[in-house]
This record gives sequence, structure tokens and C-alpha cells, in this order.
Amino acid sequence: MNATAKKALLFLAMFLSITLIYGVVGEITLERGNARSFTTELDKAIPFVPQMAMFYISLYAGFWMVPIILNEISYTYFFKIVLATFIAFFICSIVYLIIPSTYNNRAIITEENFFAATLVRDYIYKYDLPNNTIPSTHAAFTTLLLLATARKFNFYFFLRYLLWGLAIIASTLLIKQHHTLDIVAGIITGAFSLYLSNLIFKNALATEK
Repeated sequence: MNATAKKALLFLAMFLSITLIYGVVGEITLERGNARSFTTELDKAIPFVPQMAMFYISLYAGFWMVPIILNEISYTYFFKIVLATFIAFFICSIVYLIIPSTYNNRAIITEENFFAATLVRDYIYKYDLPNNTIPSTHAAFTTLLLLATARKFNFYFFLRYLLWGLAIIASTLLIKQHHTLDIVAGIITGAFSLYLSNLIFKNALATEK
């Protein structure tokens, strides 16, 4: 089995595990009456741009595929990225259970266009419930992917990848799914999780020697 296939299988296992655990945590926190909302005046001023739902969905539908497909990312290095993702998800899940949060500024969608009605209302809003908002896993995962690949891709390719990642992070605000504070916390979580993953790998290599 080549490296790309191994990376794809590892991603699939990670994705299914995270989806299952996220669902369980969501059920635990959904009905909690003490959930906090971190909506600010800035959040209220951010416009609703339903077309950005394409970027929101693309985190798993495309953004993750880049390090899987490209040879610049070895299987071992990809494993480190997956480990960082699990660390970030673990941190997020602990925060969700300790500090239940909710988003109460979702867009009221009445227009019947594809992006607003189908992607946002009938897909994202339906399946990605407005609880467990801080930290944003979208921001955390995107951040750690960008930091992990910054020195692996050439400058012009990474610049396009960076713009794509920034659009994913921005989409969480522009489709009214997350607060600005959620994004800040997610970015910090992603960076810290990659740091821990690097530390674990260094210690593992030292142990092997």
C-alpha cells in the first residue's frame, strides 16, 4: 500500500472517530440550561454570506485532501498532523463539557437560494447544532494544518493554501455559525496542539534511539 492510500485510510479512521465522539458530546451538552453565548456587537455586525458555506464544508471535502495527496507530506509526518488533530479535538471536547456554549445569532433564512436554504439551513444548521461553539474545531483544525504544511509546500502553492484556510476560518463567522471569540480560541488550540504533537514525536524519536 502506497503512502497516499495509507494517509487516506488514516484520515478516514480519524474522521469517523471524531464524528462519533462529537455526536456523543453534543448529545450530552445540547440540553444543558447553563450554556453561555459569547455573542458580541462585532458578531452582530458581521454580515451573513451564505455562499461562504462552500468554504465551511470544504474543510473535510477538500482542504484535508491536499496533504493526503501530495508527496511532500510523508505518512509519518501526516500521522503527526493526525495526532495534533486528536489533541485539539480532545481539548475542545473537554471545554465543551466544562463550559457549555451556544450560538444564538444564527441567520433567519427565508430566501430560497441554493447556498442559504440548502447548504446553510438544511445541512449545516441541521447537522452542526448551535452548541459547543468554543473553541471552534474548524479554526483549530485549519490552523494546525496550515502551520504543519507551511514549510512543506513551495511559497506560491502554500500562499493559495493559506488563502483557502483563511476563507474556511472566515466562513465560520460569515455563515453565523461561530463567534469571534470561538475563532480566537480555536486558533490558539490548533497551534498548541501541533506544538504538543511535535513534542511527543521528538520524545518518541529520542526513546527509539
